[in-house]
Amino acid sequence: MDEAIAAWRRIVSKYPDTDDASQAQYAIAKTLETKLGKLEDALEEYRKTAKGSRAADAQQAIARLTATSMTVATERVFRSDEMPKLKLVSRNVESVTVRAYKVDMQTYFRKMHLCPGRRGARHLADRSRHDVRVQGARLHEASGDGESRRGAAARRGEDGRDGGHH
Repeated sequence: MDEAIAAWRRIVSKYPDTDDASQAQYAIAKTLETKLGKLEDALEEYRKTAKGSRAADAQQAIARLTATSMTVATERVFRSDEMPKLKLVSRNVESVTVRAYKVDMQTYFRKMHLCPGRRGARHLADRSRHDVRVQGARLHEASGDGESRRGAAARRGEDGRDGGHH
C-alpha cells in the first residue's frame, strides 16, 4: 500500500489541478480509509481533493466521516425472563448514557389505553434505573461492542438487580 500511495502522491505533485491528480488524491484517501483504517489521515486527504472528477465523491466521504450518527437495536426479541442485549453503533459520538427501565407491561398498556395522550414508558417505569457510560470510540469511526455493558454486568451479578423484566 505504501508504494501505491507514494506513486499517487507523485502524480498529484507532478500534475496538480488535473483530473489524474484528482483521481490519485482520491485513491490515497480511499486507501487510507478502507485498507489501512487511518481515518484522520483519510479525512485530511479527502479534503485535498477539491477539484476534478472525484471532488464530489470526496465531499460525500467527508460528510460520511464527520457526520454524527447512532443506532441502538436488539438482535432479536427477548423473553421476559432473559437479559436483553443491545447493540449500540455510533460515529463521532464521544459518550452515550443508556437508561434501562423496568416496565410492567400490563400496567403500561392499561395506562396507555386509559390515558391515550401519554406517550412512552417514562411515566410507568419504576424509579430504579441503571446508567451506563459508553466511551472510547475513535473519532470518525463507527463503533459498537455488540452488547451494552449493562447486560454483561447484570449477568455477572454486578448491578444488584434480579434479572427479571428489563
